[in-house]
Amino acid sequence: MDPRISLPSGAGFYCWVDPDTQSLLNLGSIRERTHPLVTHTKSTGLHVSVIYSYQQPERLVLPAPRIYRAVLTGYEVWPSEDRMVIVGLLDSPDLEALNAHFACLGAVHTFDPYVPHITVGHFMYDSPEIYEYTWLLNQTERPKRLVFGPELRIDTLWR
Repeated sequence: MDPRISLPSGAGFYCWVDPDTQSLLNLGSIRERTHPLVTHTKSTGLHVSVIYSYQQPERLVLPAPRIYRAVLTGYEVWPSEDRMVIVGLLDSPDLEALNAHFACLGAVHTFDPYVPHITVGHFMYDSPEIYEYTWLLNQTERPKRLVFGPELRIDTLWR
């Protein structure tokens, strides 16, 4: 694959990485113990967003394929435009460096500063239950070593 991608004008740029098979198994307990009010991430499943950018360079150079290591360290609730989001926080210099690679090429992350995370699920409204569920995850889930990649997933028509 040519590491240079020509991006259409007016479109955004979205890059994400998927966990490998063993990491998906390691994350299985999150889905098994889900709260009945949690809706899960759409078709992409569990993944890490590397960068969402409305601004993009004329050409984008992809780094060589490799794996990205991370440690899942805890869970938080983040507000979104139309819902509350439960995220698993990742300690990952690898993912931070990948985000910085795209930023050096001119992409601008819509969430600043970039915080590596996995979207676990969504609550459609703010309620005490979402915080209780997140607290329970933090009390019962232990740090997990995860691996993502080596393939980068790219959407060049993102808006």
